[in-house]
Amino acid sequence: SVIILLFLGIIFASIGKVSYSYFTTRGEPKIHLYITGITLVINILLNIILIPNIGINGAALATTISYFVYGITYLIIFRFRENIAIKDFFYISKKEIIDLFKIFRKK
Repeated sequence: SVIILLFLGIIFASIGKVSYSYFTTRGEPKIHLYITGITLVINILLNIILIPNIGINGAALATTISYFVYGITYLIIFRFRENIAIKDFFYISKKEIIDLFKIFRKK
């Protein structure tokens, strides 16, 4: 159950990992710093609350919730600052698939 809980969170953590590079190259690393700080505080507080009550599953749940907050916060920032629709993060268009095939055929 611990691994299943963590796998759910990893999906959202990966959004943050990719987004970090984007904001760093744009000269805005503080955005990542603030989001990471908020995530850290949430994780610590949830660990304090959940570990005594449900043990290792509480630690996994705390981590997953903080990863969720981490990823969703980036999606919200992208949505409003960069005017990127949330669905565009998860939906691969036909044009993108064609472009990927072109890239891989060149190699």
